This record gives sequence, C-alpha cells and structure tokens, in this order.
Amino acid sequence: MIAVSIGITVAYVFLLLWILRGYFRCAIISKTPPDHVSPVTFFTVIVPYRNEVEHLPRLLGSLKNLNYPNHMFEIIFMDDDSSDGSTEMIEAMLASIPIQARIEKTPIHTDSPKKDAISYAVQLAEFDWIVTTDADCVLPKYWLSVYDAYLQEHSAQLLAGPVLIDGRQNRKEQFQTWDGISLQALTIAGFGNKTPIVCNGANMAYSKNAFLQVAGYHGNTHIASGDDVFLLEKMHAQFPGQTAYIKSPHAIVKTDTEDNWRDIISQRIRWASKTSKQQNWRNKLIGGIVFISNLWLLVGLLFSIFLPELFKYYLVFVILKGLLDPIVLWTCGTFFKKRLSISYYLWSAFYYPWITIWVVFKSLTSGYQWKGRHFNT
Repeated sequence: MIAVSIGITVAYVFLLLWILRGYFRCAIISKTPPDHVSPVTFFTVIVPYRNEVEHLPRLLGSLKNLNYPNHMFEIIFMDDDSSDGSTEMIEAMLASIPIQARIEKTPIHTDSPKKDAISYAVQLAEFDWIVTTDADCVLPKYWLSVYDAYLQEHSAQLLAGPVLIDGRQNRKEQFQTWDGISLQALTIAGFGNKTPIVCNGANMAYSKNAFLQVAGYHGNTHIASGDDVFLLEKMHAQFPGQTAYIKSPHAIVKTDTEDNWRDIISQRIRWASKTSKQQNWRNKLIGGIVFISNLWLLVGLLFSIFLPELFKYYLVFVILKGLLDPIVLWTCGTFFKKRLSISYYLWSAFYYPWITIWVVFKSLTSGYQWKGRHFNT
C-alpha cells in the first residue's frame, strides 16, 4: 500500500504540474479589445435550444450588442422540440434586432439531438466559419471580433474559447464556478502543451469545410453528449497544429449555474459519460488519475488505521494536494477575474471527493436526466 500511495502522489503532482506548465505556455492573445482590426471573416453562429425561455432574453440581448458588422454574421437557432414558448420569444425579439437570423426545426435522426441540430445547421450555413454557443449563455461584446482578429494572423481549423460558469456567493454556485474553472485549466493546459484534450461547445469555432472533411459527428452520434470533444479529437487528428485556444478576456462566454444539486450532478454525469468513449488515451489517463486521487483521499486514512506505517505517505499526499490544488485554481481564476477564497476551498475539500466518486460511478452504471429527457451513458 505504501507503493500505491507513492504512485498516486507522484501521478497527481505530475498532472497538476503539467496543467500549470500548459497554462503558462498558452499565451494570452490580447488584453485589449481588437477595435483597431478591420473584420474580414464571415461567421455563422449556431444556437441549439430546448425550453430556454428563462435564459433567452440575456442571450438575445448580448447578440444584439455584439461589436461586429451585422452583414458579416448570421444566426441559426435550432429548435429541439421546445414547448415553453422559447420559439415565440425568439421570433418576437428578432423582429426588433437588426441581424440576420432564422429559426430551424431540429431533425432528430440519432441519439444525440444536439449533434443533429448542429449537423443540420452546418449544412444550411451561408458562411465558411461556424461558431457555436448555448442558449443559456451571455456573449461578450467583442466575441466575434476576437475570433476574426486571430484568424487574420493565424492558420486554424478549430478554435476553442473560454467559458465561465458565472456563480455567485452561495456554496452551490461557487462549486459550479470553480469546478468549471478547473475544467478550463485543463482545457487551456491541453492546448498549451499541444495535446488538446477538451473544449466547450458553448464557445468554439471551426471551419465548415473542416467539419465536412472529418465527417462531422459520424461515429459519435450514439453518445448523447460530446459535440465538442469528439469534434476536437477529429480535428486535431486530421489537422495537426491547426487547433488553438482563444485565451482572451474579451472572448469569455458566461453561462448560468444550475438551480439544484440534482441538476448539477446530472450535468456532471453527462460530462463524465463521454470520457470513456473518447479515443484519446490522455483523457482517460487524466480522468483516472483524478478519480483515483479523490478516492485515495477518502480511503487512504482508513488504510492508515490498519497500516500505521502508511500514514506518513498518505499525509504527504494530502499536503501536496492541499497546496497544489488551490495554486492551479487561483492561477486560472485570475484569468476569469475570480478570486478563490480560503474558506470556500477548505469547505470544498471535504465534499468534492464524494461528488467526484459518485459522478464517475453513475456515469459508468446508469443514465441521466437532461432537458426533460433520459439518456443512457
């Protein structure tokens, strides 16, 4: 067991150092708005939605305020059988917004309605660059401008953008914010280390031609989630060196927190369920290290009761984890202008391992509820 404890400690410390290395190697693109750049890129923005009447006003308001020529982008809203008045709200608000936009019905052919929506919208897209987001997001003013400025100076086929789960002060929302920041740290690190692992479909862009060349989501449509990571895998394999992370504070898309713990856990089961289906061995390795480390945090002390000589090795693991975890969170949190409080970190250190273990267990053994539907993992 001593060897096990040493192995877990070394693996976890190596992972966090790898994350920090990649984070700093992924340079911030620009701290100032790209006001001086004359736009040249035409975009098609795709927004799948299902029963989002509560969130749509904020999204539509941010679309209206985009600092980008109206004739240089279009928006395709993909309705996934909404029944709460979302479509009528979009129609009413679009009548007062001077942008090119239309609503299409999602033709569901597979077990992944979102992939069906995006695949269909790509076929309808008028412009060469596709940008995706979600209906519960708020888009920054210079969102498309930052993408355009990057594309004017770099060759790329897929770009991943930053996403912030914008929680407030209560523990439930703080958990979602910092859990999201930890995922963003991993995302940035992957691109910084030139081995992209994950991205977020709430803020990503890719060439329409590249999407068609990799056959879109073919081979992944039996998995409900993963419209982002499976496409990233394909793009990185087909176009090495042509994927990048838009590390700009002016490209941060904000999304709402979930209202209750049931939906929070269900969301994370949905995220975790695609890890075992990914072909990239690094994703599985990282997921395994995170899971085993959290499991060892809980059971290592128990083993130490029966094997007293094990305790000092377990204690070294706890101390290193307790020092490095907040360093990673604080480092990435500064980019998103979020401050990690000691009280929250200490509080989360007790419950986070339990949530992680439960989410992994459920993602491997059962399905989940999302947007009023049940999906198998």
